[in-house]
Amino acid sequence: MGKNSLLPLVSLLLLAAGIVRGDMPPGSWELIHADRSKVFYGAPETRVVFEGNVSFANGEDRYRGDRVVYSESNGLISMEGNVLVRREGYEMQADTLFYDTKRGAAELEGEVRVKSETINVSSRKALIRGDGEMCFTGDVVFESSPYVGLADSMTVTGPQDSVLLEGVPYLSMEGRYIGGDRMEITLEEGARITSLVITGHGDLLWAGEGRTIHLQSHSLSLFFGGENRLDLILARGDVRGALETSESVNHFHGESMDVRFIGTEPEEILLTGEAGGSVTGLEAGGKEENHDGE
Repeated sequence: MGKNSLLPLVSLLLLAAGIVRGDMPPGSWELIHADRSKVFYGAPETRVVFEGNVSFANGEDRYRGDRVVYSESNGLISMEGNVLVRREGYEMQADTLFYDTKRGAAELEGEVRVKSETINVSSRKALIRGDGEMCFTGDVVFESSPYVGLADSMTVTGPQDSVLLEGVPYLSMEGRYIGGDRMEITLEEGARITSLVITGHGDLLWAGEGRTIHLQSHSLSLFFGGENRLDLILARGDVRGALETSESVNHFHGESMDVRFIGTEPEEILLTGEAGGSVTGLEAGGKEENHDGE
């Protein structure tokens, strides 16, 4: 919004501070309502201040807040107090928002909440870039049925086809748990997981109907089929864990491990690289058997 687009807005403020309605083309800003408004001219910059139930439109996007300040020199719009934005299929809430009209980027701070049809995210800060990429930082909590997760930071690409989680992220899926140092998730249709790659250190607890896998390794790659069904696990580097049934626990270790699933159950397990382990019966009188070899 440059000087030319500011002039009609200033004229509008001088005439009335009531509700103004109208259709504007994409990229154009329009004041819909403000209880009060002021214009400050001259050094160091010209500013327009709106207060009380402020609402704006930018094409199809809508912005609301208790107080809005537009700075002409840098094209920055700052909003504070009960900020609500509806933009490109998302509803965003925050204590404050800074919108750069030149770059089309928005920064949200405070109690940030962003939701769409496929995902809900809360954090302390968020950066929404002009290309649609979203970066969340500080106590990130996200939900997208059927999974819920925590992370220090989360980045969602503009097309919503991948999510990067960092800072000891943690993911829960219907009683199954995945964690690590860095987690990259590939998505289809913004919600269905197709793959999940953990690097640095990976932890997994995956429970089926009859068997439960406990697994740790330096890196973990999980590949999913339809309806977020786990099809394959690839564990690499200092693999350790256990396969548990109602009757026994099979402990194992090795350098790499492949687990293939049929339905919800692991059906094929390949452990390589100085592999070994033990079997412990859970019933009374059971004994432990050790199997170590290369």
